[in-house]
Amino acid sequence: MYHRDWDGPSWSADWENLGVGFGSNPAAVSWGKDRLDVFALGTHSDMSHYAFDGSPWTLDALGGVFNSAPVAASWASGRLDVSTSLASAQIMLCTTRLTMKKVGRQIGILSAAILRVV
Repeated sequence: MYHRDWDGPSWSADWENLGVGFGSNPAAVSWGKDRLDVFALGTHSDMSHYAFDGSPWTLDALGGVFNSAPVAASWASGRLDVSTSLASAQIMLCTTRLTMKKVGRQIGILSAAILRVV
């Protein structure tokens, strides 16, 4: 993953290589000023969360085995939801507490993540 930031009048001079690779497309969301959260599946289909608040990036390994890339949304300051589906066909929701919980079962074949804001 590479990161470059905008400070208002201009972009940072260079792309910052964060030294991580993904097994899916990343989902990025911001729930507040100077905050960026990125979710992606790792090379073993596990969920990873990267957070940036002006300090060095932090990593939370959320685990699991998923079969679809995550999608993310923020609907209030300090609040974000991330949804994806497990390899076992259960839809999962991750809240800002970074805990995964089941929110439903897959009906048919799910080829993309389902976003559900609760």
